[in-house]
Amino acid sequence: MRKNVLIIDDDLEFCEMIKPIFEEKAIDVHYELSRRNGLDSYMRHQYCLVIIDTLLSEPDETALLKTMRHAKPVPILILSEKASPSDKIRALKSGADDILSKPFELEECLARAQALIRRYIELNNAEHGLYAVVFGLDLVIDPQYRIVTQKGQRLELTRKEFDILYLLA
Repeated sequence: MRKNVLIIDDDLEFCEMIKPIFEEKAIDVHYELSRRNGLDSYMRHQYCLVIIDTLLSEPDETALLKTMRHAKPVPILILSEKASPSDKIRALKSGADDILSKPFELEECLARAQALIRRYIELNNAEHGLYAVVFGLDLVIDPQYRIVTQKGQRLELTRKEFDILYLLA
C-alpha cells in the first residue's frame, strides 16, 4: 500500500533530494514550493503526512498549522532552524505532531515520518473498524495488509476468500 506525503518547502533541491529516499519505502512524495500552493494541495488531496519547513518564530506559520489541523487530522512534521523551546511549544499547541531541528540526518527524518504515518494509518483503521483478528497464536487475520497467518505460516488466499474469512471471524 503506497502512502502519500506532502512536503511544503521553498528549497527545490531539498525536495528533490528527499523524494527518492521516501519513495524507496513505498511513500509517494508530492511537494509544493509555496505555503499557498501547499495549503491548496493539502485541501484538495489525501495525505498521510505533511512535512513543512518553517521558521516557527513567524506568527503566520502557527496560523497555517491551525488551519491545517482544523481542516484534517493529518500528522504534521515541522522542519525548523533556530527554533526556541517556546517556538516549539507554540507549534505543538497549534497543530504540529513533531518537530525536527536543522540540521538533521535524512534517516532520522524518514524514521520520524514513518512513525507518524504508521500511527495515522493505525488510528484511521481503528476508526473504520479495521482490526486484526487474533485467535491465540494459531490464526491472525490482518485486514490492513490482507494477510492471514496460521501457526506462523502465511496463507495465500484470494480476495474473496480473505473477505469471507474476515467477515466470519
